[in-house]
Amino acid sequence: MKDAYPLPLPDEVQDRLGGSTVSSTLDLNSGFWQLPIHPDDRQKTAFCLGPGLGLFEFCLMPFGPCGGPSSFQRLMDTVLRGLPFAMVYLDEVLVFSVDQKSHRLHLRQVFRRCKAAGLTLRGSKCRI
Repeated sequence: MKDAYPLPLPDEVQDRLGGSTVSSTLDLNSGFWQLPIHPDDRQKTAFCLGPGLGLFEFCLMPFGPCGGPSSFQRLMDTVLRGLPFAMVYLDEVLVFSVDQKSHRLHLRQVFRRCKAAGLTLRGSKCRI
């Protein structure tokens, strides 16, 4: 489950925002839990609640494994590939534009990509 995929640095995020005047943050609903764990790696997440209570394994990425953030970043970079106005930082999608009109179009494109990937957003934590 280790993954050396790099996370963006705060300076990179600021550089990408550059000349934008409109931005939104979209919160992925329980972000990591939307990332399936490969069946061969599930045993690495095994835990027991106590004697006689059985052994459990995660099927979706829990918070905590060292490769979680990198694996999630890789997934989201793949989902958002080709959209220069969007990027992900941990479990937040940043959408940035030069004006309101283009921002509405950009948001629609990001929403379509998330839907096509089977990802859900938490509306109450999104800032549009």
